[in-house]
Order: sequence, then C-alpha cells, then structure tokens
Amino acid sequence: MPHAAILRDVPQFTVDWMLEPENPAVSVLTRRTLLGEPDDAATATLWERRNEYAPVESILRSQQADGSWDVPSRDYQKYRGSLWQIVFLGELWADGADARVQAAAEYAFGRQKPDGMWSANPKASYFMPCLTANVGRGLARMGWARDERIVA
Repeated sequence: MPHAAILRDVPQFTVDWMLEPENPAVSVLTRRTLLGEPDDAATATLWERRNEYAPVESILRSQQADGSWDVPSRDYQKYRGSLWQIVFLGELWADGADARVQAAAEYAFGRQKPDGMWSANPKASYFMPCLTANVGRGLARMGWARDERIVA
C-alpha cells in the first residue's frame, strides 16, 4: 500500500528522481516502501545492480585482498577505516552475494570481540555500543541479519 500521507507533500520531481535507475537500491526501496509496488522483473534487475552504483563501486574498488581498507590499527579511523566502510556499504544496501562484500564481512567479523561487540580497539576491554550497532546494521542490510555473530 502506498504511503499517500507521506507522498502527499513530496514534489513529483523528487519521487521521479528517487526512481531513477542510477541508484538501484533507492529506486527499489522507493517502489517497495513508498509506492507500495510489488516486486517484478524490473525491480529484481535493479536490486541485482546495486553494487554498480558509483559510491559502492568506489568503496569496493579500494578494498584490499583481505577484505579490509586499511591496517587493522585504523579499523575505526573516522570515515576511512575498514569498519566505517562496512557501515557505508550497509547504508548503500550493497549486495552481500558479491565476493568482495563477503570478504569485507568476514574481515569485520574477524574484528568482533568475543562478546559480540565491536570496539575501536578489539584488544581493549571497553566496547562501543554505537559502533556495534552501526557495523551490525550494515552487515544485516547486506545479508547477515540472521547470522549468529550479528545476533550476538
């Protein structure tokens, strides 16, 4: 069911812009959640293309072979560290079926503390609820929502 109350005040050119195929995830999510359209072949094709979106491509292109983006001591470096890249990929709804995204997820899980939390320093005794929530949400959006490591 479309969200008529929400869309009532949204200019049509904004809705049209959100439906542009340039950003496949936004287009599909707009169709599903705002317009209440059922998935069809066009929606499925768009959803499969979400890693082609320029920001996702750029993040994945700069990834290292081990699934990280920088040295482990800088996993939490604001906006540049590996854990931040997981957050960004999740916000962009990257496709978790992609081998590069899977490598990134495994890297992130490798940095997780035994209690399930993430910290700026996995060896430290403190934890960071905000980082844990952000990394967990990013991984969940990319397909690991039911993974026992996220549930932890």
